[in-house]
Amino acid sequence: MDGRYGHGSEASSSPSAVARDKGRDSPTRHPRLKTVSTSSGSDWTNDGGAMDAFISHPPAAAYHTTFSRIACNKRFLGFVMILGAAVLSSFFIMPALVMTYPGIVHDLAFMNQIRWPPFTNLSNPGDVGLSATRNFYFHTDPEVTVGAWHILPEVLGSEVSSGDEAEYIRFLQNGSPIILYLHGNAGTRASWHRVQLYKVLSKAGYHVLAFDYRGYGDSSGFPSEEGIMEDAISAFRWIRGHSNESAIFIWGHSLGSAVATGTAKRLNQAGEHFDGLVLEAPFNNFVDAAFSHPLAIPFNVFPWLSWILTDAIKSANIRLASDENIAGVTVKTLILHSLDDEVVPYELARKLYDAALQAKKGSVKFVTFDEKYEYGHKHIHMAPDLPYIIREFTAPPPAKADQ
Repeated sequence: MDGRYGHGSEASSSPSAVARDKGRDSPTRHPRLKTVSTSSGSDWTNDGGAMDAFISHPPAAAYHTTFSRIACNKRFLGFVMILGAAVLSSFFIMPALVMTYPGIVHDLAFMNQIRWPPFTNLSNPGDVGLSATRNFYFHTDPEVTVGAWHILPEVLGSEVSSGDEAEYIRFLQNGSPIILYLHGNAGTRASWHRVQLYKVLSKAGYHVLAFDYRGYGDSSGFPSEEGIMEDAISAFRWIRGHSNESAIFIWGHSLGSAVATGTAKRLNQAGEHFDGLVLEAPFNNFVDAAFSHPLAIPFNVFPWLSWILTDAIKSANIRLASDENIAGVTVKTLILHSLDDEVVPYELARKLYDAALQAKKGSVKFVTFDEKYEYGHKHIHMAPDLPYIIREFTAPPPAKADQ
């Protein structure tokens, strides 16, 4: 362990602000004429009276310099005024847009229209550098088909021969732990940071099943809070139906953390067994997450506009209330968050952790990563200690000694 993260409630989240001078304006220098030649050839610097005359009645060049400076100052002032007006008006663009088109809240919450990287052939995981990975599809309801990848533990890669469904299902039943990965908004299961996490987990000895919710990637349908949770539950049941009694952990990132928490609650209530919950860069609920997002700055600067966003969230029927759902989760839970996350602030993860401590019976562990490592919102996969953290969390409990 190299001290890249802290545990539990003791993790510090107060980066010091350092004020640095970006440079000082040079003092204004007023050039002084040493000599001035006149039509009579006299030298004003050698003639006190002439110098007084120059000061009282400067030549046309001096007038030109003075007026040029005034004009420059006016142009600069005009530029500042235009820039200020543009910035101020931008603060009202988002509120006006949300008021005119409340559905934009749904679009920004899911961002499923953004397919990144573009032109990726999702049916061929090798295009994004994944080996020993099978692409397949399954139904989450009669009208929705979702695309998924099954990434094998790295140690099994050399054993792949046919690469067909039967072979991969046989591998899935080998007893290695399985992680159901629920991604955040925007992009697909092929997004770069997600692929890097799959590789870390595969190298650490885990099966990974990653899929795109309805409306994302090559999956059919249209996303909604209820719909993507149904997709997650269907994915879990597909794994359980093909993996015998292997340990299954549900991992959710960002938006996926809310999907994971809601899914875990429903599975626990239905008596369907799984072994743990991992929440990466989670938030406590969608309302707080929306108001904490950089795009919501106008609503925070002008609180009297906040009702516009609040009403739009209600009309979008999006709650993603992990702070409520966590109370119904009985399995052990691991929360991962980077202190320099600017998309989902650390404080929202802390609120979720506090809610879990107050209401949850299962164990809860909170691991934070120092901002100096710059993992941000989606690069915790870069932490050298991550495999150790995950192995420690997913390790089966020690066998009880015989009495």
